[in-house]
Amino acid sequence: MVVNMVTLTLQNMELPKIWDLEVLDIKDPVERKNKTFLEEETLIHFKETIKVRKDRRYEVSLPWLAGHPPVYDMILHGTFKQVTLHIFTDTSAIGYACCAFLQCEEEDEVKVSFVSAKARVAHVQRPTIPRLELLGAAIGARIASTILETLNSPLKTHFWTDSMTVLGWITNSEPWNTFVGNRVREIRELTNVEY
Repeated sequence: MVVNMVTLTLQNMELPKIWDLEVLDIKDPVERKNKTFLEEETLIHFKETIKVRKDRRYEVSLPWLAGHPPVYDMILHGTFKQVTLHIFTDTSAIGYACCAFLQCEEEDEVKVSFVSAKARVAHVQRPTIPRLELLGAAIGARIASTILETLNSPLKTHFWTDSMTVLGWITNSEPWNTFVGNRVREIRELTNVEY
């Protein structure tokens, strides 16, 4: 019986990266081929659909949206009973993010459309998780404000966060420190806080 043993010496490497095969220089040829094919198809679609608008800005249709009406047209000309904007925010130790979805309800079905997303990397000085959650809530408020302004339609908006600290900061009117106070003020100005 022959046993082959491989010992890896990993120094200065984060634990989750150990499982990334490319770190160990093991590459999946099928995955590489699929990625190359997808990039080529996207580039072809981009070249076929790019337009220069009158204001000299570029416009291109996204491949996964081809054939679907724009969200704005769906709201204005749709037969929806109710349209709701949902903003989700979350944080990790290395960054924070926000995404926005429109939920359009008809009599017999509900359609959910992705609208926008934004992610940011945390500052090098590593702020606390509650502060990062607050930054995520602030970009969520900004994105909601931009979407509502663009659609020019009053929509019921729901904001989702898993941080009780942030909810406490937003709903209470105590004199917070400058960092918290400025973000809470911005969130309150851009949103309608109901609790």
